[in-house]
Amino acid sequence: MTPRLSHIATALVLACALALVAPAAHAQDGLAVGVRVGVERYDLSDVRRWQRAERAQLEGLGVPAAVTDDFPPYLALGAEVSVPTWWDDRAGLSLRYGSTGGRVAYADYSGSVRADWVVQRWSAGAFVEQRLYQSGPFAAVLALHGLVDHGVVRFEGRTELYDEAATDRLPDLTALSFSAEPELGVERAFGPLALRVRGGGGVSFGGMLRVDGERVGLPGSSGASSVQWLGWRFGLTARYAL
Repeated sequence: MTPRLSHIATALVLACALALVAPAAHAQDGLAVGVRVGVERYDLSDVRRWQRAERAQLEGLGVPAAVTDDFPPYLALGAEVSVPTWWDDRAGLSLRYGSTGGRVAYADYSGSVRADWVVQRWSAGAFVEQRLYQSGPFAAVLALHGLVDHGVVRFEGRTELYDEAATDRLPDLTALSFSAEPELGVERAFGPLALRVRGGGGVSFGGMLRVDGERVGLPGSSGASSVQWLGWRFGLTARYAL
């Protein structure tokens, strides 16, 4: 586990411990605002094939490059606002941001070569949630998020040979997609504050990559390519009832 992920995991464990020992209370009904923090792992199959094709091309030129970053699970943030619903639970709106990256690299005494990818996701959407079980301040909660995603893929290659250097940057690749993400969480209320440890998955639709409005095909793929947010996620949500 990387240091970044270990810090997040430690924070989640501490939050769980706090939930077990704090005094019991129930979150108030009404308008509530929340923040989300966690890690997400995206499918990105076409982008991963591009990375493998880039490595194979370098190896074909006699450069024994290695994949040093393979789009690992990475930090994701979000904010949400919700209200009680007529079926005695909550519905609301949310904003999300997440990113990850990849790298292929090689270096020796004569210089270095590397290829870098950065993938970013901005999302906005709505959600509904239902308590499946309630016992005092604890609750098991099922939520479903529907999101519109704006994805961006950036690529930069750089070669350094002795005192010479060259950089190759491609135009940003953008994509619009729609995602459905179910989540299951365990929540602990502390008066107006509620903390929820959650996990879930998701599927996305669309996401065709474009440059200046035109669809593009990535190296390693046949035909037009896409960026997909299929994957898993876990994290912590803190909600405060106003």
